[in-house]
Amino acid sequence: MPVRFLDDRGRGNQVDAAAAIRYAVQQGAKIINCSWGYHRFNRVLYDAIQEAIDAGVIVFAATGNLNTDIRYYPAGFEGVLAVGSVNSDKQRSHFSNFGEHLDFMAFGSNIYNAVPGNRFSRFTGTSQATAVLSGIASHVVAKHPSTTSIQMESFLVDASEDLLQPGKDSMTGHGFVNARTLLTNNGIEIVEPSASNTSSQSFLSTKNPAVIALGIGA
Repeated sequence: MPVRFLDDRGRGNQVDAAAAIRYAVQQGAKIINCSWGYHRFNRVLYDAIQEAIDAGVIVFAATGNLNTDIRYYPAGFEGVLAVGSVNSDKQRSHFSNFGEHLDFMAFGSNIYNAVPGNRFSRFTGTSQATAVLSGIASHVVAKHPSTTSIQMESFLVDASEDLLQPGKDSMTGHGFVNARTLLTNNGIEIVEPSASNTSSQSFLSTKNPAVIALGIGA
């Protein structure tokens, strides 16, 4: 369910962002992906995010792309799952923001996106990583609809691979979330590509009718 509050140049204020969050909650969203952020704390947006979390919604947000520990919001809010980016080698992307609020890392380099004109293009950034992880998490929620934000965080921790020191650190959070581990840990059958598939792109897919195939890399 795409909910738009930014203009065609990607500009918009936090009051409109809060309205978009509340609309998504009212429409029954169980996961909200926030591939955007603001560097200034705003109480209106904070309240909307907390209302979403209190309503049982799982909120993912991008940490930002300036290689800084400055918090961007909503990623910096308590209860939000903040996502940074790694490249195809599972190395922290040079631009990925960091800090104590960073929770998880996901693929964020050269990710396919739909663009106007019925086309696809590649984009790079923590916004891409956040969308990838939100999509993977949607499989878990489809299988277990009562999953809470706290439970989802626990599932993600259990499926994470340390990238630096053991445990959580400020540069990579809990580490890289292994999609295969996350899905199998939660009883989700993975359908492997058939031998006749000649595509060079590697995909994992599940029997979740809402998401037929989800490209997540190796």
